[in-house]
Amino acid sequence: MLIFPHYRPVGVRRMAFSVTKYVAIGSLCAIVFLGGFALWSVCVTLSGAVIAWGHVALMGHNHAVQHPTGGQVADLWVKEGDIVQMGAPLLRLDGHAQNVQLDLTEGHLFEIMARRARLVAERDDRLSIEFDQVLKTTAAADPEVRRMLQGQVQLFKTHLAYRRQTEKNCKIKQSKLPCKLRV
Repeated sequence: MLIFPHYRPVGVRRMAFSVTKYVAIGSLCAIVFLGGFALWSVCVTLSGAVIAWGHVALMGHNHAVQHPTGGQVADLWVKEGDIVQMGAPLLRLDGHAQNVQLDLTEGHLFEIMARRARLVAERDDRLSIEFDQVLKTTAAADPEVRRMLQGQVQLFKTHLAYRRQTEKNCKIKQSKLPCKLRV
């Protein structure tokens, strides 16, 4: 509904240029491009990579190769510029620190196993300790483990003597109770 239907400014013509047509063409091109790209990405498979021979060289200085947990290189079997096969050993690391840690851990394990055997024997009110076969074979070869087992046996004998003395004292006290209190 026009308020001034007959009013038309002088010198102004109707606009003949429309943007709608260009927006529609641009949108159609974008849809066709994105659809074509999506169709291409689904249909085409990338089956490999380009493999080329090359030479890897550091610019400037060499980098040190280090074991992740530390240690020192014991033997170095290659020198700079040598050609090596894939999987070939290049060096051997010194495992002294790991061997020391293993010995400490084994010592703790044997101590816990011996203590467990003693405590089980005390709990079950046995007259002797039954050590694990691994402890027996290790004690035959290692004097420290042998001393540890002897220490556990001595502790067991001390506890056994204490228990027996305590039981004996309880029986004496029980026998001294008046006859009317005995059941």
